[in-house]
Amino acid sequence: MGREHLTGAINAFARAYLHSVTKQIKKDILSKCPVIIMDESTLRVNETARIKQAEGKGIKSQIWTLNSSWTSALQASWYCVSPSRSADVVIDILKNDLKNQDGSVVTKYLLTDGFAGYDAGIKELNEIEGVFLKSCRCMTHGRRGLWKYLRNNRMLDIYSQLLPEGSSFFDFKDNLEKYRQTKKGKKLTDNSVALLIIFYLINALFVIDSCVVRKHDYICTTEEFKQDLLQARNKYSRPIVDTLFDTIRLYIANNPKIIVPRVSKEGVIRFTQNKRYPESAALIYLLNYETELKRFTESADIELSTSKAERSLKLGICSRKAFMTIASEDGGHAFADYQTIVNTCILNRVPVLSYIIWLVANIKYRMQLLEREGRGCAMGLTMPKKEKYVVTHADGSVTKELIAMYDKRNVIDFDKIDVKGLAPYDYRRYLDEHNPRV
Repeated sequence: MGREHLTGAINAFARAYLHSVTKQIKKDILSKCPVIIMDESTLRVNETARIKQAEGKGIKSQIWTLNSSWTSALQASWYCVSPSRSADVVIDILKNDLKNQDGSVVTKYLLTDGFAGYDAGIKELNEIEGVFLKSCRCMTHGRRGLWKYLRNNRMLDIYSQLLPEGSSFFDFKDNLEKYRQTKKGKKLTDNSVALLIIFYLINALFVIDSCVVRKHDYICTTEEFKQDLLQARNKYSRPIVDTLFDTIRLYIANNPKIIVPRVSKEGVIRFTQNKRYPESAALIYLLNYETELKRFTESADIELSTSKAERSLKLGICSRKAFMTIASEDGGHAFADYQTIVNTCILNRVPVLSYIIWLVANIKYRMQLLEREGRGCAMGLTMPKKEKYVVTHADGSVTKELIAMYDKRNVIDFDKIDVKGLAPYDYRRYLDEHNPRV
């Protein structure tokens, strides 16, 4: 079998056996998780790149990931590939599956990085669907920028000296005062001290959460964990986060040149960075998203970081580095389906190959049931492929168009199968019931 035929077979298998399951995984995430986490990364799809290049646009596509929250009993990741990175993609991902059949909405928060398209998507979802999601932002993105600044200015070593091995994390203040009395400490400027304090306060938020996580032996799905975490956040994290933003505002008041204020179309004042000051980017991110970054104190379901979504993209990024590009749009969608299945299997401690064998067996069984009911015709004998589609134009003329396997107009017999109960977390439940040791 040649490479082209092998690739086609791999893509066809994903379209036939995996695609309906991945759509069910997406529905389950949006219908059962109070907090969803999203992220995106670039991916080159050659077929899409040629089309975009002919239109004078950039050649990169995007791979998106949608994840359940850390406190959710459902642990899953879902992926899709799109030609662009825009708010419209966010809307397309979320708009059809947020509402349950009774009209209720379980998802209340969307946790993301600093990409403005998420806020634009939330706004439009509220207008067209009547669904209001609260935006939450990743605290790690602000910490990461500060970490780079401290590293580049050789201040991370100082920070480590202020929290030596064996000391309490909360000894920082006393250790800082002692260090400033030393010969090296006297060389520290007030600005440097302020940045060290900001970095420490962000880390303190993570320390508080991690203490509760360790107390519960890293089991984060119980009601007891949620109650303890919310109590700790209200008692300890809330005053710390208030102090954090007061310190940031004081730093900017003392150094007004590091920011450039701008007024948006909606009349909202936003601050942009002054590239002459390397600490500006991290502080501006924190200041612009103060409300969204403080929102974690409202619910234990909200994580401080989007690291879960970033980690879920790692496998895809490693794969991307291995093969560099994907040839076709069908290949891009198949790649997303495989990513969904593999990463959801990993989250549920399920062997991928064993799960796929179990999935195929169950789908074939359900095929037979449909055939007995007269609702299927030789299902499973013909794998998906590109099909000729008849298009009738406004002037009455008729043309034929070759449509891809993943084109919504290309409906196949596999789409008739009800795949509820066939996701990797369902297989995990099956293993636990029949062989708890697996």
